[in-house]
Amino acid sequence: MWFGTFDGINRFDGHNFVVYKSRPGDRSPLKTNKIRNIIEDRKGYLWIQTSDYKIYHFDKKTERFFAVADSSNKRLFSPHLIIDRVVADPVDGVWLLTKNEGMYYAYTDAYGHPGIVCFNSNKNGSASLKGELVNFIAFDLHDRIWVGTGRGINCLKRTGNASRPAFTNDVAVESLFPACGFTGEAMEGGCLYFGTQDGRLLRFEGIRRNISTIHVTAARINSICKSQNGALYLSTGGKGVYYVDTVRLKPELIPESADHAYLSATEDKNGNI
Repeated sequence: MWFGTFDGINRFDGHNFVVYKSRPGDRSPLKTNKIRNIIEDRKGYLWIQTSDYKIYHFDKKTERFFAVADSSNKRLFSPHLIIDRVVADPVDGVWLLTKNEGMYYAYTDAYGHPGIVCFNSNKNGSASLKGELVNFIAFDLHDRIWVGTGRGINCLKRTGNASRPAFTNDVAVESLFPACGFTGEAMEGGCLYFGTQDGRLLRFEGIRRNISTIHVTAARINSICKSQNGALYLSTGGKGVYYVDTVRLKPELIPESADHAYLSATEDKNGNI
């Protein structure tokens, strides 16, 4: 077990603790011992986020830290960049979502060092995002990567290989979606559901590449919660919570929530929202 504390990283093997931390005068790239988050990728590497929003790559075998924004990757990161979220990729590495400066894909290269692929609206081709503000990243059953931004949606497909990953846009799929702010997503019954800033719920059927539009409310849909029974609960900014049966696709306002703002919803194992 790995614990991020305000005094370093603690590893516990069931019997003993080992502490990893920066000390004055040492050669560790770790600049602070205040740990905000620890994410493990599919290959077992750890990605450490510190209180100053920096990201470090940690190899458990060699017990070495690497600062992701240093060395050959330094030119890709602006001095005041804030990495807001770290999301593990289902294949390899992690995604670094920033506050209004696009996103990065971070992986481990053939030499055991962190490699970086940068995405933002100033890039060309597959590295270009519809907007700088990334609200979510999602992965479907067809190995597509969905990136919802404040100005549209991107659909990425993997190319390259494990030592040199690359991505390309599924332009044909992206062209089916409207140019608006995308705020939340959920997957149910082989379909993807997307919430928008202007209160719409979009259902995408991947096989037929068909999009259905459900007008829910005039307020922003902040999040989508998929229930165990297949229904969706939509949290909105000032217009309450809506229940959507994915068969009838008719939004129903939960009366007790009317005219209130909800940021998110989740379901417990007993089915309570």
